[in-house]
Amino acid sequence: MTENFWLDSNVTADQRFSSYDYLTCAKDVGCAGEAVTRYLSRHPTDCDGDGRITCKDFGLTHLLGHARCHEPERRRDAEDTVFVTRFVQCLLDTLGLLSAGDSLEQDLDARCRLHSPGRIPPSVRRAVPAVTRQQE
Repeated sequence: MTENFWLDSNVTADQRFSSYDYLTCAKDVGCAGEAVTRYLSRHPTDCDGDGRITCKDFGLTHLLGHARCHEPERRRDAEDTVFVTRFVQCLLDTLGLLSAGDSLEQDLDARCRLHSPGRIPPSVRRAVPAVTRQQE
């Protein structure tokens, strides 16, 4: 999370984090997770231009920002990052859980460790069924 990302998230509007500065928030899993959730909620972006906002778009928005995730060169560069490798594995694991009939709520946090371990933004949780529909 960059400082601009943190500022744009407006996470300090939440009473729990109102006194946090950028570095304090970035080091606190609860605050950082809430900042990501708020940022993604404020900027739902169809990064790949397929007409849908899916987990892939949330991941690209988180990594590149809502203004830059549309740029094909930036998306190509992102494919070589550790973040994208982990994110894709998380999506694959989640699809496996869904197809196996396991409870997404029980297992998603344990299997998916995005950028901030231990906290999967609710906006990403809601997007997972869209990814499942794409695979059918």
